[in-house]
Amino acid sequence: SVTSYMIMVLRKDELEVQLKDEHQLIQDGVLRDDSPLDVSEEFSKLCDACRRGDLKACQEAITSGVNINARDIFDYTPLILVRRSI
Repeated sequence: SVTSYMIMVLRKDELEVQLKDEHQLIQDGVLRDDSPLDVSEEFSKLCDACRRGDLKACQEAITSGVNINARDIFDYTPLILVRRSI
């Protein structure tokens, strides 16, 4: 069986309104930001380890509780950094 998906394309102004509304809901605590900006030293060390492909340092950072879904100032998550280093 074939499943069809309908993709809705928004105009730029509609997208901007939707993003603004979503940002407000995150600020109000209604929604959770799944990839928050993290400028902590611990997250920075994880990102550096991902860039180098240092599996041991990555495991240590994850075990210590660093949010692997966060993003850096360049909007990269650790997973993206690992992929870019391959």
